[in-house]
Parts: sequence; C-alpha cells; structure tokens
Amino acid sequence: LSTREKLGQVMIPRLTPNAVKAFGGGVGRFIEAQTPGGCHAFGGDPVATRRMIAEAHAASKVPLLITGDLERGAGQRVEGGTQFAGQLALGACQDEDLAYRFGEAIAVEGRAAGYNWAFGPVVDLSTHPNNLSHIRCLGGDPGVVSRLAVRILRGMQDHGMAATAKHMPGGGGDDLDSHLTTSVNGDSREQWFATSGAPFKAAIDAGVWAIMTSPKACPAIDPECGDGLFPRPVMTSRAVCTDLLRGRWGFDGLLVTDALTMGGLTMHFRRLEMHLACLSAGNDMLLFVHRLDSVYDYLERCLDDGRLAPERLDEAVRRV
Repeated sequence: LSTREKLGQVMIPRLTPNAVKAFGGGVGRFIEAQTPGGCHAFGGDPVATRRMIAEAHAASKVPLLITGDLERGAGQRVEGGTQFAGQLALGACQDEDLAYRFGEAIAVEGRAAGYNWAFGPVVDLSTHPNNLSHIRCLGGDPGVVSRLAVRILRGMQDHGMAATAKHMPGGGGDDLDSHLTTSVNGDSREQWFATSGAPFKAAIDAGVWAIMTSPKACPAIDPECGDGLFPRPVMTSRAVCTDLLRGRWGFDGLLVTDALTMGGLTMHFRRLEMHLACLSAGNDMLLFVHRLDSVYDYLERCLDDGRLAPERLDEAVRRV
C-alpha cells in the first residue's frame, strides 16, 4: 500500500446517502476517492443497506470493515431486524445462556444486513443514579458485567461478527454527557482495576477483537491526563492505550476511537491535531472522520517531520 492508502486503512467515515452525494451520488466514487479501511453504516431499509455496502466492497482495493451500533440488536439500525431491550435487562436476568444467544442474534442478523463489526457490548458499570447510559449497561457489579459481556461477545464472534468492548476506561459513574464535555472516571487506581477495569480485562482474556477508547478521562490510570480539573480523555493517552492495554494486559486486537466529533475530545484539541493525538496514543482506527483529504495531507506532513512514526502507522494497518 502507498502511504495514503495506509492512512486510509485507519479511517472510518460515515457511509450515508448524504456523504456519498458529495461524490456525485455514487458509492463506488466515494470509496475510490476516500480509500477508507472501514465505513460506518446507519442502516435503514435492509435492501438499500445491503446494496450500498455491496457497492462499497466492490469499489475497495482492500475488503472493508463495516461497523454499526448494534448493541441492542440489528433492529437498532436495520428495519425489520430484532431490537432487544437495553443490556440492563440482561443484567437483571443474569442468564449467561441468554446473553450468548443475544450476541448470536446480533451477529446473524447483522451479518445478513452486511455488517461485520458491531460496536458492543457495553461494559461500562452503571453506578450513578443519573447515569445517562443506565439502560445500555449490564449493571453495576463488575463480576456480573464481566460474565455476561464475555458471553455476549462470544455469541457474536462465534458467528462471524467482530465485537467491541466499550467504552474504555469505563463510564457510568457520573451524569455527564461525553457528546458535550469530558466525563471523568474518578476511581482510584486500585478501585479502577477492581471495578471499571475488570470487564475490559475479562473481555481481553476472552479474545475480544476490538476495544473502543472513549472521550472520558481517568486520572488514576493516566499520568498524561494533564490538569486534574480539566483532564484529557484516555483516547489520546499512550499510557492507557499502549502501556496498559497493550503492555500490561497484552491486548493485540484493534483499538478504535469513539466518534471524533464528541465534545469530550474536541474541547481539548484542534480538528487535525486530534487525529494525530489518537493515532500516536495507540489507536488503530479513527471513527467518524470527515474532510478526509485535509486529514491525509496533515498526517502525511506528520510522517515527514517525525510527529507520527511510520512504524506506528504500519502497526495500526496490520491490525486492521
């Protein structure tokens, strides 16, 4: 691959009619111009979704990763698919067989619609009464969440759908919205490994293929977070993404960022600089990248002047 093709492999733009419209309305022209490694499909009509995804694959030099928010089932995005209750219902049941079948259903229906990578299960612990993602979580007990999440991800991956444990370092402990501001996990280091970190470690040990890093901060495990009153998110932290996940826990799966459009990230960085910060930290793919030409030009300059190591890019592309 050329340098620009390598950079393309770490990008996940939206695959929507509006995104394609800027390239004359043709999915093939969009893919040929953007050369992404993956695309995020929002679903809708199942026939139209499958057709768009098939056209994207046909135009891509390298097979595409097609991502989707399917944490409550394919019906969350695709008309006619099964849409389950939030994961909290599974947490209430505490039925590991049901959790496996839940993951299996997501995989079978999601694959039928054209997806091959689901952003789920959510392994955050819900420990705050006003947590905005309460019903998306499996509960507040790290043991229960770990056991059920492992069964969900195995149900997915046993049936050909890549699973994603999210959102590192674990949320659910406050009532802040990461779309708007930087939520902070306030655990001590010892508490984090025993609670919020436990489901991620369980997912890694179970062979999860991907982990999503988030625009949340966790000062106890991140000496790079900066000002304690205004900490930077872990998705830009080498101490978390590389030293902890890769080095301490041995995770060699794929690290994908949460959406780069989220306020928890954008309030700390200029637009182009945040792409470099996330890649340098150890993330392998960047979610919801837009205006890709300017991003490619910027990152090529970073490769030329040493701000981005070529080895870091090659490592990311290998995982993709």
